[in-house]
Parts: sequence; structure tokens; C-alpha cells
Amino acid sequence: MKIKIVLITLMCAWIIPTQAQWKSVFNKKSGQQVHPVFCYGNSVLAVDDDGMYLSLDSGNHWKLIDSTAGMQVVLHIIKKDSLLLAASMDSGIYTSHDSGRVWEAPKTWPYKHKSTLYDIVQSGDNLIGTIENVKMIVSKDNGQTWDTATKGLYPAPNHYYEAWGLITIGNTTLVQYSNYMYATYDHGETWNYLGMCPDVRNGATLSFYEKALMGENSISESIDTGKTWNSKYKLSSGLDIITGFCTNGKAIFASTANGNEGVLMSTDSGNTWVSINTGLSTLNLYSISIDSNFLYVGAKLGQIFRRSLGEITSVQNISSRTLQELIKLKVYPNPLHDVATFDFGRELNQGMISVYDIAGKQVFNLNNVNSPRYELQCGNLSKGTYLYVISEKQKFLATGKLQIQ
Repeated sequence: MKIKIVLITLMCAWIIPTQAQWKSVFNKKSGQQVHPVFCYGNSVLAVDDDGMYLSLDSGNHWKLIDSTAGMQVVLHIIKKDSLLLAASMDSGIYTSHDSGRVWEAPKTWPYKHKSTLYDIVQSGDNLIGTIENVKMIVSKDNGQTWDTATKGLYPAPNHYYEAWGLITIGNTTLVQYSNYMYATYDHGETWNYLGMCPDVRNGATLSFYEKALMGENSISESIDTGKTWNSKYKLSSGLDIITGFCTNGKAIFASTANGNEGVLMSTDSGNTWVSINTGLSTLNLYSISIDSNFLYVGAKLGQIFRRSLGEITSVQNISSRTLQELIKLKVYPNPLHDVATFDFGRELNQGMISVYDIAGKQVFNLNNVNSPRYELQCGNLSKGTYLYVISEKQKFLATGKLQIQ
């Protein structure tokens, strides 16, 4: 079986991308960006400057929703139990009890025409939002009424400090307040200072098991609930920005705009990323969402593209214990110039070594490796990042990154 790209996921799955392509399923040719796109079941909600659109069949057919109760530009949509909530730019957080067909305005919204509502997350039974000038707001009644909640934020809220990037991990909710990270352990009642953090005021956030990701011009991660952050991936130019994250529990996907990154995918918990852009007519992507069957991105030119997860990946689960027993791989030197030594820790039996460039093209393949060590000659490869895959009798063993200088 030909393996094109295989990467270890956090759940110790291995994934084989194929030659799938993106398909346009929404095209208004309006020049307006589609943001956000939100999936639930087989239904998809999409928003542009003209309003909100609903598809009940995974994006094949769309209908403009008329019953939006005067809702203005929507920046964020979430699902809480059977309730949908949409964060409107300056007219409040609207709710829908019928899968997005009809939306209701909040009973009270004291911030109307004063502030831009940036983000909203669920924290326990509460909802927490970030809003311009007011900073933090909390609802205890599913978004019907809201209260200001800035206890513990320092300096005191003023127009020089804004709150961005809400992330909920278990019982902890994080927020970026200016360039500082704060956490609440009581669902928004009080906030606790954690330290400095990356600036993602125009970017996106994601919680992935016990890990938090934040991205704008680069992707940073925290494995200690927001206390410290490490940069994992830097976008190719200073103009690129991360506009969204989503995950299906096995892979992480990110949408980008203003550059040539397009859609990024990581199958090793965010350590390495590859672009999956075949079939996209634009790389200016402003939102991304996922359901059990498809990945969706909203683009600048009034478009939505869809791609089948089954085409992107085929997954075979392997327990972490089995992986540890299969191989103890060392690759050195790395970074390298001419030769990379693969030390397998034991003798392979009908092993295979494959190497791919960052676009997924296979640049090296060797079958019938029956030794504990192999020296890969890399002198004919261009400088850059490559992915290697080690298998044995067509069973995945290990994967990683090679950096050729």
C-alpha cells in the first residue's frame, strides 16, 4: 500500500492523506468574506454582510434566513446543548432553539451601539463573552441577560486594554487581555493573572484535549492551562494570519488569510503543519468548521469550500503502548546537510522508508529495509522541511520531520 503522508496524532492514530480536492458549495460572487461558518449535525450556518444562510444537507443547498430579529454582523457562533448562540457585532448575543431557523434577540443588552462583541464561549453552565470597552461579560441564563465581569483584571478596564481569544479547557477559561493571560476557575466571576502571552487579537484559539492553541502570525501552544506558551509554527510571511481553528479529535485544521498558507493541517497535536489546498480558487480564508463528514472554509469572495474528511484521511488506530513497543527511533543529525542516520532500535523486517516534501510529494522511497540502521543521502534534496514515514510489512511505525539546511 502506498503511503503518502503519515503523522502520529495525539490519540496515537495514523493518517494517510490522499489526492482529495476542495469543492465549491456556496458562491455569491459578492466580494464579501464568509465568516463565520458553523457546523452542527448535517446543518451548516454561514454568514456574510447580507445575512445568515442555512444549509440542512451539508452545504448542498442554502437558504437565506429572514427571521434574524434585526441581528447585525455576526462574528461568532457556538452551540450549548440544543441552543445555538450568535455573537452579533453590536446588537447582542442572539439565540435559536430550532437549529438556526429563527433567532431571538436578548432580553437586555445594555451595550448596544457602544461596543463590538468579539468572542463567546461556554464555561460550566455560564456563557462568557469578550466585548470592546466593557471587556468581559457573563450570562447565567443562556444569553438572555448579561453582566459585566471584570473582577481581577488589571490594569482596570479602559480603552487601552482589550480582551481577546477565549479558550475553555475543562473547568478553566482563559482570555487574552492586552498581552496578558488571565484565567477564571469560577466561570467568569473572578479572573486570575497568569503572565505574558502571544498577541492574537486578530487571530484564533482552540482547545485540544489538555492543550491550548493560539494563532495569529504564528501558532503557539500551552500545555499548562495558559501559564506558559511556546511557538510551534510560524506562517510564511508577516502578512499571513490565522483566522480559525477546528478539530475532529484526530487532526487539527487552521484557516489562514492574506498569504499563501491556505488551509493547514496537523496530525501530531500541532507540532508540524502542512497545507491542503488542492481545488481552492483563493487562499484568503476567514473561517473554518468541521462536522463528522466534511471540512468547510469560508472565503473572501463570497465562497464556501467543502472537503470530505474521508478523502483527506483514512485512519487506523494504534494504541500508544503498541507504538512504544514497535520502534524506538532516533534520527540524527537533524537539522542536517547531506546525510541523515535512522537508528530503528532493532532490526526491521521488510521495512520501508518514505520521505515527502511539505506539499505532500514523495521525494524518496526505499523498500525491503532489513537492518537496524539506515543512512539516507539527502544531497540531492533542496533545503527545507520534509516528513519521513517508517513502516514495516505495510504497518505504520513512526513519522517525524527532517530539516535540511
